[in-house]
Amino acid sequence: MDWLIEGNDGYLETNPSTSPEHMFIAPDGNSASVSYSSTMDMAIINEVFSAIVSASEVKLLFSTAVIITIVFSKLSPNYVC
Repeated sequence: MDWLIEGNDGYLETNPSTSPEHMFIAPDGNSASVSYSSTMDMAIINEVFSAIVSASEVKLLFSTAVIITIVFSKLSPNYVC
């Protein structure tokens, strides 16, 4: 959770992130691929959150506060996997 930040629209994001398949030319003329909330970041976060919630349903491995935080986290709706 410490790695996520609240974006301008109120959803949780990763920033900075990298997306090497989406290269662009930066203002200094160099190639860059720095982004925010890349699909890979969001896919990994979604899998981890899902695994934590599933594990907690089988056995109370995590505190209620952690589960509530994850369940009510607002991941960006722009995330598409």
